Amino acid sequence: MKEDERNKLIRFTPKGKEYADVIISKLRKVELFVSEKWGFTRL
Repeated sequence: MKEDERNKLIRFTPKGKEYADVIISKLRKVELFVSEKWGFTRL
């Protein structure tokens, strides 16, 4: 979106993607845990 300068496109190196995947995996587990505690079901 060139006209909207609030957005930035970033690209990960293979090592950066590996690092981000670990963090995202942990965040998903926390999100699932909280959703289950609140009584939400998986989509």
